[in-house]
Amino acid sequence: MTKKVLITGGDGYGRTIVGAAEKVLRSVAPDLELIHGKMGAEAYEVTGYALPPATMDLISECDAMLAGPIDMKGVPERDPIASIQKQMGLYLQYREFFPLCDYLGKGSVDIVALSPTPESTMVVHETESIDGISSEMYTDSDRLRDMLAETLKICELKSGRRIRTVGDGILFRNREKVVDEVLGQFFADSEFRVDRTTTAEMLFTMIQHGSDPSILLCDIPSANCIHGLAAGIVGGSGLMPCAYLGKDMGLYCTAPIYHTESVGRELNPTSAILSAAAMLLMFGMVEEYTQIQSAVCEMYKSGRTTPDVGGHLGADKFAQGINEIIHMNMHS
Repeated sequence: MTKKVLITGGDGYGRTIVGAAEKVLRSVAPDLELIHGKMGAEAYEVTGYALPPATMDLISECDAMLAGPIDMKGVPERDPIASIQKQMGLYLQYREFFPLCDYLGKGSVDIVALSPTPESTMVVHETESIDGISSEMYTDSDRLRDMLAETLKICELKSGRRIRTVGDGILFRNREKVVDEVLGQFFADSEFRVDRTTTAEMLFTMIQHGSDPSILLCDIPSANCIHGLAAGIVGGSGLMPCAYLGKDMGLYCTAPIYHTESVGRELNPTSAILSAAAMLLMFGMVEEYTQIQSAVCEMYKSGRTTPDVGGHLGADKFAQGINEIIHMNMHS
């Protein structure tokens, strides 16, 4: 069955970098049905909504969404990404980190970091007593089961990886027993071994020794630490893939760029292209996913990159180079 993907360019430079990712998608996966919608500040100026109802209607019809960065400064509305997470039940954040080339970064990690999204997995339980009302935040058990099932799917797609749960006793708030039960249910009869580690231990390992190919199942605080450190190790923020996954739909977007990042990173389409590749992986198109990743790395190794990492190419020429490498490798 043909997969249908909604593409939103977002604001400003977003259309340029998502356009580069679309160019790669059309070359590598020509059978995808790609449609377009609006989201962000520019959508708000035109329609009065940062997430227009027409865009939500399109999202509900699609198997995935590829979204460009948005700028919500001065827009009196909720972040559209958070709204989509909530409305579409996107309970799992997916971040991947791996070396692009030898000259970029400070070490070597090769990890997929998975964590719950608070918008879709956390619920608040209120208790009334003589002292007033107290509240506790819980991880929804059904969402947790769905999330761990999705984790097993990712493990199977990226075979040969070690699985580690990373947290400090609150892996999924107030649901440790459920986590143990579901981990046993999904992984006991599989080929995968699950190890436990603390946040401090995992960060130490990444800095001191790097990381063998691993899938990390993290709580939210641990995930934030790992994302920042891993981005620094592989060469900076805004380069790696990012996604929010649910049972029937995924939102793929560019990774956040930290304020200390080099000038021009916002014009680098690498994250958008690798996020598009991750989308193909989740569609079961493992070969196409691998082709894109390998071609991106080859572009970096040869120095054919954007100015923020020492090259001179624009986003479109970078995408063109990736397509040429893939085509050449397919016919060699």
